[in-house]
Amino acid sequence: MLRGDGPLKSRILEYLRVNGLSGRVRLINRVPFKSLPRLYRSSSFLVHTCSREPFGLAVLEAMASGLPVVVPDSGGAAEVAGNAALRYYPGEAEELADKILSILGDDELYTSLSAKSLKRAESFSWVKSAGEYLKVYSRIAGG
Repeated sequence: MLRGDGPLKSRILEYLRVNGLSGRVRLINRVPFKSLPRLYRSSSFLVHTCSREPFGLAVLEAMASGLPVVVPDSGGAAEVAGNAALRYYPGEAEELADKILSILGDDELYTSLSAKSLKRAESFSWVKSAGEYLKVYSRIAGG
C-alpha cells in the first residue's frame, strides 16, 4: 500500500502497470485523521521519501505506532527519526531499495527498529512539548 501524492505518482503508477504489479500494490488517497491509527496498524513499516518536509509528522505517527521507518538523510523526517531509522541518500533508488529489503529480510533488524521507533516517539510527547514551551515563555518573561 502506498499513501501520498507528489510529482512521481504518475511514474509510479506506470511502473506498477508495466511490471504487472498493479494488483499487488495499492495507492490510496488522503486518509482522514481519525483513520490514521488503523492505517498504521495495518502497515509493516513506513518509507518516507520527502527530503524537504520541515517536520515529518507522518514519521512520528508511524514511530509512535511501533513501525520501523526509512527516511531520507535530510530534512525534518531525519531530525524526527534521529538514530531510530534507516536512512538513505535522497535520489538513490537502489540504496532505498536495499533499506526496504533489509527490513523485510531481517526479523532481528525489524524488531530492533520497531523498539527504537517507540522509544524515539516518547521524546515528542505533548507533556514534554508543553513543558519546553513553558520554559521558553518563562525565560522571555524574565521569570
